[in-house]
Amino acid sequence: MAEPESLATEEPLEKHVARHQYDRLIMLSDGIFAIATTLAALEIRLPEHAATFDEMLRTGGRTIAAYAISFLIIAVFWVSNRDLFARVRRVDRWLTGLTLAMLCLVAVIPACAHVVYIKGNTDAAFSFYALTMAACGALNVAMWGYAAFAPGIMREEVPRAYRWRRVVLSLMMPLLFGTMFVVPADQAVIALIPLALVALLLRRVLLPRWLGKN
Repeated sequence: MAEPESLATEEPLEKHVARHQYDRLIMLSDGIFAIATTLAALEIRLPEHAATFDEMLRTGGRTIAAYAISFLIIAVFWVSNRDLFARVRRVDRWLTGLTLAMLCLVAVIPACAHVVYIKGNTDAAFSFYALTMAACGALNVAMWGYAAFAPGIMREEVPRAYRWRRVVLSLMMPLLFGTMFVVPADQAVIALIPLALVALLLRRVLLPRWLGKN
């Protein structure tokens, strides 16, 4: 895959290094997200000699569900990562470190889903899954918070209201999965329904009113 920058570009060394660091971090991020979704797909196990479609779904349905959930969660983090770096003008060691830490956990998402949805939904497996997702979400919050308010990281034309809105919205993921971590596995769905409704109300109605839509 060709690099998004030209190493032959004539420019001052400081500008060249800053652009190179930015481009390479984006390339690494997209590569890990792509690998994570591929690993999730490799966990799908379908019977080779199923007599009917229903039998195939009964036998391999849990692996399909694990893939779908893994892909959805990875996609949410990728969209957030894409939106963030579209508004970042440069990266420094702190944003790089936060990004690498989040990517480290993104790569584990397929294994977490495999443990819960294929090996068995025990409390220990479910807690491991929820804690990993909550930690990944918390790092995503930290990335948005640091990039939004550290001097010189985000582009000046990004409105302050938008920065606050994205930081608050990114809190939804760690809050939801943090709740799953402290609630028993058999009660997690019941506990998550009101939280999900509150998150939807906050995202679609309250935050656009409070902070604006830009």
